Amino acid sequence: MTPALQAALGLEALALFRRLELACTVNASEVCKRLGVTRSYAYEQRDRLRSSLERDSTKGRCETCGDHERALRRHAITIAVLEYRAAHPGAWVEGRRTVYSDGLHDLVVSLAEAHADLEQAELADACRIPLATLKQWRAQAATNTAAAAATPLDATAPSANTTAAAATPLDATAPSANTTAASATPRDATAPSANTTAAFATPRDATAPSANTTAATDATTAAPTMFSLEMLRIIREYERWDGSLPAFVDHLRELGLRWGREHVTQLLHLAAARALLRRPPPKPSARGSSFRPPPGVQWTSDGKQVRVVIDGRTFEVAWQPMVDVGSTATVGAAVRANEDTPGVVAAFDEGVATTGDVPCALLLDNKAPNKSEALREALPDATLLMHATPARPPNKAVVEGMFGLFAQDLVGAVIAVVDTSTPAQLALAVAEAVTRAYATGRNHRPRRKDGKTPYELYRDRDRSPEAIAAAVKTLRAIKDRIDQRAAREAAGRDPRVLAAFEAACTRFGFEDDGDLRISLKRIGIESIEEAIAIYATKLRAGSLPVDADNLRYFMGIARHCQSDRELLYFEQELVAQLERRARITQAYLERRAAAFADLDVASRMKAIVDEILTSSPIAPIAQHFWRRCLIAVSKMVSVERRADVRRIVCERIRRCYAATKQLRHSLVDLVVRLLGPDAVLAS
Repeated sequence: MTPALQAALGLEALALFRRLELACTVNASEVCKRLGVTRSYAYEQRDRLRSSLERDSTKGRCETCGDHERALRRHAITIAVLEYRAAHPGAWVEGRRTVYSDGLHDLVVSLAEAHADLEQAELADACRIPLATLKQWRAQAATNTAAAAATPLDATAPSANTTAAAATPLDATAPSANTTAASATPRDATAPSANTTAAFATPRDATAPSANTTAATDATTAAPTMFSLEMLRIIREYERWDGSLPAFVDHLRELGLRWGREHVTQLLHLAAARALLRRPPPKPSARGSSFRPPPGVQWTSDGKQVRVVIDGRTFEVAWQPMVDVGSTATVGAAVRANEDTPGVVAAFDEGVATTGDVPCALLLDNKAPNKSEALREALPDATLLMHATPARPPNKAVVEGMFGLFAQDLVGAVIAVVDTSTPAQLALAVAEAVTRAYATGRNHRPRRKDGKTPYELYRDRDRSPEAIAAAVKTLRAIKDRIDQRAAREAAGRDPRVLAAFEAACTRFGFEDDGDLRISLKRIGIESIEEAIAIYATKLRAGSLPVDADNLRYFMGIARHCQSDRELLYFEQELVAQLERRARITQAYLERRAAAFADLDVASRMKAIVDEILTSSPIAPIAQHFWRRCLIAVSKMVSVERRADVRRIVCERIRRCYAATKQLRHSLVDLVVRLLGPDAVLAS
C-alpha cells in the first residue's frame, strides 16, 4: 500500500472516530507528517477512496459483464467470416464493385438469424460488410422464406433439386455425383480432385466410378504426360476457389502464375473442372436492313421496370427514357408508378425542353399506352408516330442496348432529394435519381467508334433541310411497310380460327398473354377444333399432365395437330405428283418410240440402245420401257440376220464411252441373249 493511500485511510479513520465521539491521541497533521505526505494530497486521496467505497460494485460488475459478452459475440462473428474467407478463396473479391459468393451470403444470413438480438449496424460491422448490403440480404432471405411458406410442397412429391441418382440406392462406398471437393474429406497433396478427368485422376473403387470422371482412359499413367506440375497447381487452386473466373486469374498472378484467361479456361475445360461458356457470335445484319437517321430526326422510348427495396418491401417503378436514335443521347426521362401514356408524354416534353426542338419521328413499341388517342393528341403535328415491328426488339436497339448498359455504367453514389412521406414516393425518388444520374453520365461518355459523346453528336448534328427530308422519307417508307405487313397479317387471319380460339379460352379459363395470337395465322380451323377436342377429352378423363392447365399447353396440342395434318397433305400431294409424272413420262416415251417405227430393224435397235445408254440411271421408268422395246424389236429379226444385227448393235454399245461400264456390260449381255444363235429370252 502506498504512503498516500495509507494517509487517506488514516484520515478516513480519524473522521470515523470523531463521528463516533471516540478519543484519539493523534491528529491529521501527525499522520501526514509521519507518512511523508502533504495534507492537501492526503485529503485528495481520501476523497477518491471515499467515492470508490460508496460505489455499487455489483451494478458496475453486471454492466461490464454484459458489454463484455456482446463484444465476445461480435468477435466470434468476425472470426467466423474471416475463417470462411480463408477457407474459400474468391468468396470476397474487392475492386470497383465488391463481389460476394453465394456461400458467404448464406453464412452472413445464418449469423444474422442466430444473433437476431444484435443491432444491424453491430452485425454489419462484425461481418465487415456495408450495412446496406446486409439489409438487402436479410430482405431477400425474408422474401424467399415468405414465398416458400406461401406455396407448401407435397410431402410425398420429390424435390426439384434432387437428381435421378437419388432414385436408386447407392453403395455406401460410392462417391456422390453431386458432392464437390470442398465438401469432401480432406485429401493429401497427391489425391486427385473429384472434378478432374480420368486422364490424371487416381482410380477409385471399381464398383463405384465418379460421375465426373471418364472411363475411357487409364488414370494411373496419363497424369505425368498430360499436365505439368504448374497445371496441376492451377487446377487444385481452382478446386478451392469460390469466386468468379476473372478474379481467379488475378489470384493466379498474385501466386506468380502468369496465365491468361483464355489459357486458364482451356486448361480447366480439359480437366473437367469448368465447362466452356461461349456465346455464339451475333448474326450479321442483311445489307440495307438497318437505317440510322441523323441526330435529332428520330427519337425512341421504352419502359424498364426498376426495383427499389425500402424497409424490406420491394417496389417496382417504371423508368421511361427518351433517346435520340442518331446520337444515342438521352434527351428526356420520366419515372412513373407504371408504364403509361403520361410517362411517355412527360419524357417527350422534357426532351423538347432539353434540346429546344421536336423530332420528326417518334418510335415506340406496340403496347397499349403507346397506341392511345391521348398520346396522338399530345404529340405535335410535325412528329410522325411510328410503332416497331412486332417481335423484333432490334427495331429499338438504341434504347434496348441502353437498358443493358445501365448496370455497367452507373458508378458511385447518387445524391438526390428524397420524399419520405410514403414508401411509394420514396421509391419514385430513388429510381428517378439513379436513372437520371445514369442518363447524364451516358450523354457525356465518349463512344468507342469515334471518340465523340452523344451530347457532342446531338449538338453538332446536320440541320440541313435536305438531310432531314431524306431521313423522314426513309422513315415514312419503313412505317408504310410495317403498317402494310400488319394489315396483311390481320387480313390473312381466319375469323373462324379466332372465334374458336376465343371460345376455347372462355371454356377452359385460359389467360392470353398476347404473344400466342401471332401463331394463330399458321394454324387451321381443323387443327384448332381437333386440339379443343383432345384437351377436353384429357380434362374429362383426368389425364392432363401436371401444370398443363394453361394456354401454352393447348397451343402445343394445336401445333402438333397442324403438323400431322400438314404431313398428311404432303403425302397426298407427293403421291399425286408421282402419279402425274408417271403418266407424263409414259406418254412421252410412247411418242418417242413411235418415231422409230419407220426405221429398219437394225437402225431401230441402234436407236433404242442409244436411248438406254443416254437415259439417266435414276430414271427406272425409261430404262424398263426401252428394254421392253428392245426385246419386242429383237423378235422381228430373222434368224439369218441375227449375227449381223448383233454385231452392229454391240459395236454401237462398246463405242458409247459416255455410259458406265456396268451399263454397257449388262446391255451387251441382253443383246447377245436376244440375238444369239439359241435366243431363248422371253419378253
